[in-house]
Amino acid sequence: MGEKENIIVESRLAFHWIPDSFKVYLDLDTDTCAKRMFDDLEKNPSRKASEDFDSVEQMKEALLQRFESEKKRYIEMYDVNPQDLSQYDLVINTSENSVESVCEKIKDSYLAWLGL
Repeated sequence: MGEKENIIVESRLAFHWIPDSFKVYLDLDTDTCAKRMFDDLEKNPSRKASEDFDSVEQMKEALLQRFESEKKRYIEMYDVNPQDLSQYDLVINTSENSVESVCEKIKDSYLAWLGL
């Protein structure tokens, strides 16, 4: 394979397809995720047309359905469960950490993973 490259890949299954990589899972509870997404729809009317939800609860239900559908599909197609957090080098709860804190944790953990 040669020299390693310093790249960032965002993907639900990158941890599986690039096994010798530093794998980060940004975790967010469904309630907070639904609220953030619903609030974003309210602020961006152009998105609201394609994602029509009347409440945070509707958004949450749609998210839960999507998560289960993806989990089932990835298990059937690749025998991989992306929601199994043991597959990641770092799991960060993004509802409890600021953007700056998340970035710092990733950087520090990555450097430790490299042995620096």
